[in-house]
Amino acid sequence: MACGLDNSNKNKCEKQEDCLAGNVCNLVTGVCEPPGQCTPATCDDKCGTVDDGCGGTIQCGCTSPEVCGADKTCAIPPPHCTNGIRDAGESDKDCGGACAGCGQGQTCNGTTDCASGTCEANVCVAGSWARLADMPTTREYAGAVYAPDGLLYVIGGIRNSNPGGITGVVEAYNPMTNSWTTKAPMLTPRYGFAAVVGSDGKIYTIGGPYNDDVSPFTDGQSVLVEAYDTTTNTWSAMPSLPNGRYHPAAVAAADGNIYVTGGFSVQPTETLGSIARFTPGGSSWTTLAPIMTSARSGHSVVVGDGGKIYAVAGYNGSSELTTLEHFTPGGTGWNTAPPLQLGRKYATAAFASNKLYVIGGNSWLSASMAYASSVEAFDPAANSWSRVASLPEGRYAHATAVTPQGKVYVFGGTRAVANPSVPNQGGDTKVTEVFTP
Repeated sequence: MACGLDNSNKNKCEKQEDCLAGNVCNLVTGVCEPPGQCTPATCDDKCGTVDDGCGGTIQCGCTSPEVCGADKTCAIPPPHCTNGIRDAGESDKDCGGACAGCGQGQTCNGTTDCASGTCEANVCVAGSWARLADMPTTREYAGAVYAPDGLLYVIGGIRNSNPGGITGVVEAYNPMTNSWTTKAPMLTPRYGFAAVVGSDGKIYTIGGPYNDDVSPFTDGQSVLVEAYDTTTNTWSAMPSLPNGRYHPAAVAAADGNIYVTGGFSVQPTETLGSIARFTPGGSSWTTLAPIMTSARSGHSVVVGDGGKIYAVAGYNGSSELTTLEHFTPGGTGWNTAPPLQLGRKYATAAFASNKLYVIGGNSWLSASMAYASSVEAFDPAANSWSRVASLPEGRYAHATAVTPQGKVYVFGGTRAVANPSVPNQGGDTKVTEVFTP
């Protein structure tokens, strides 16, 4: 059945036939659009003739015996490209230079030597990063989600730059136009919370900082839950958490419930391994029995294939974690998986293209650098980790959201102080970048 443009839930497409007459299927975003609004696809690492997503074609991939060379044009390779040895001008055996691009794990001298992905430390790795329009507001420890209206929302956080302090500002990024708009602010400005889109389409912000202005400490904002309605641009208070959670993580699972995991509590003072569940439209939270094998805060959780909820990295109160574990709603407990290569806290994670990506983070206790730029990818099918393209610059306390097209967006956070006199260099940042697996 062809789709139109009457609302954001009915204009999705995978091919031109999915759209009503007069509209065009944009293969970049998977959305039916009027012809004048279409954003043509780009070749990226392809050669030959491909659909540009706007009713036309562009020349991209090659027809044998031609290959897509390092210059990304189609040509019959020179004889030395098929002789089984690494000749002068090739970055690896029969690839790179004038030959076809090299595969992942092969040697490269630059990204043009790779068939896809990025050349990093003279090795072809999967994925690539691109810089986008900066957020209007510099911040760290914010939340980010992809909403049903096709926008990516960055919510709240704290600012160390002038003017500093906790912020409740909400800004929405439009990936179609690479532009930002400001939305209604949070009812209660805060940071260190979890953000997730519920099954009702609302954005939930869960937890936050405790009150350390009194002794003993009290829950403060760490029990707060608020919901934002993207259709009305309004916020509302929701049922509070059963116990305070500072730097928790949350997901909306396939069963329609919201699950919030871990975090730090002050009543009593402990790092939590528990889970709380909320059904949108309900009146209260339920604390569940399964306890994570590693209590943690400053971690990430994502939903993977088969509805599994993965918890990764974080901080247990004394060390940065490498642990990865998963839980299936309705199951009996958590199961461990192979650990990360680098312990990190305040990293972010996203599930895209059937893999779990862990991005950046603070590795102060685990390594000599405090600002991790590395990105690790976990393949559930192979039950193993691999290295992919690193962030252009290390950062932690950033926010991440993934689109249905598998693009992973990273917003703000804290970067290493290299030259504070240079604008947007060092400390908290407004930099926005996108990772293409």
